[in-house]
Amino acid sequence: MYVNDSLVDGNKIWLNNFYGGGVNDSWNNNSYCVNISGTNEGNYHKWTLGAAAMGWNECGMALFTNPAMIYTLFDNSANITWRKQSSANSVMYYLHYSNDSGTTWNYIGSTQDTNYTWDTSSLANLASYVLRVTPYDNLVNATINMTYVFRIGHGCEPPYSMMVLHRNTTLCSGTFYLSLSNVSNVITLENSSITLTCLGTHIIGNRNGTGVLVNKGYCTVKNCIISNYSTGIYSSYDHTTLLNNTVFDNAQMGIFGGHYFDYSDITNNTVYGNYWA
Repeated sequence: MYVNDSLVDGNKIWLNNFYGGGVNDSWNNNSYCVNISGTNEGNYHKWTLGAAAMGWNECGMALFTNPAMIYTLFDNSANITWRKQSSANSVMYYLHYSNDSGTTWNYIGSTQDTNYTWDTSSLANLASYVLRVTPYDNLVNATINMTYVFRIGHGCEPPYSMMVLHRNTTLCSGTFYLSLSNVSNVITLENSSITLTCLGTHIIGNRNGTGVLVNKGYCTVKNCIISNYSTGIYSSYDHTTLLNNTVFDNAQMGIFGGHYFDYSDITNNTVYGNYWA
C-alpha cells in the first residue's frame, strides 16, 4: 500500500493482511490502529517486512505482556501472556525460548489463545532467557516479537541493589555487599500483603540509603540481617510484620516506623549498634 500525498488523510486502515511490500506512508495522516469496542486492531504483516513497512501507529502485533520487562519468574510454571495479533483470519501462536541470546530457539508449544502455561521446572535456576512468539495464519508468519531478557528462579533469589518486589520473595543465603550512592533503597516491597523471607541473608551497605523499605501495608520482613546502611528497615505503612531480623551498625536508625506505622507486629528482632534503635 502506497500513500504519496500529504492531502490523503483520515483513513482507517485495519484488519488487512500485508504479505508483500507492506505500507509506504510517510505523511502519518492515516490511522493503522482502530479501537473497536475497547480493543485496538491493526494489521497483519509478513514477518520479513519489518517496522519500516508498517503504518506509523500500527498496533496489530502480538506483543508480550508477561514477562514484560527485566524480571525473575518464580515457581515451576510461568503464565506467558501477549496481545492478540490482528488478522481477519484465525491465528495460531508458536512459542520458543532461548538461553543463549537467540542463537538457538527451543520449542515450547502452540495455542490459539493469548496465554500459555509454560512448565519451567526442568530449566536451570536463575539462568537468563528470552521468549519469542510467532503468529501464523495458515499462510505466512506475522511479525515475530520477543521479550526482554528475564530469569527463572526456583526456591530463592540473590538480592541486588534497587530490587523491587511485587510478590512473595525468598532471598538466598549468603553475604551480599550492596552499596548505594544516594538515599535510595536496596530492597523495596511495592505490593501490599507480600512477604520477604531471608534464608539468613546478610545485606551490607556503605552507610547510605535504606536496606529494606516497606512501601505498602500488610507486608512481612523476616529472617534478614541488615547492616551498614543509613536506615536498616523503614516502614510508614500499617500492619507491617518484622520477625526474627537482625539489624545493626546502621548510621541512623535500625528500624524506623513512619507516620502510618500502625497495628504492626515487631517480634524477636535483634537491634544494636545503630545511632538510634
